[in-house]
Amino acid sequence: MIKNVLLLVLFFYFLAVFQAIFLIRFNFPSEIFNLILISVVLLAFFEKPLVPGKSGGYLSIFGAIIGGFFWDIFSPGLFGFHIFFLLGLTLLIKLIFWKYVQIPIIKRV
Repeated sequence: MIKNVLLLVLFFYFLAVFQAIFLIRFNFPSEIFNLILISVVLLAFFEKPLVPGKSGGYLSIFGAIIGGFFWDIFSPGLFGFHIFFLLGLTLLIKLIFWKYVQIPIIKRV
């Protein structure tokens, strides 16, 4: 678990630096093509779902906090806004998947 969180820290750091240094040179707004936002949403979609009583499913929540932290560092404005935005978005995705989406389990015979 600690290794995965440290990999997330490095991943989101490099995404934030890449976006702040390299993608700023192109002529499109960074709000449309935000790599941190896209990565957090994809992590929340493709992570195994939260199951009450079992471990797992929390890596996307840590990813939202870490990604929001680096997004706040490399952007002007209020510090902490993007952390709460990404955390709320991740929790909303997890809640929708937990309540309304049933992923079929393939049973072996």
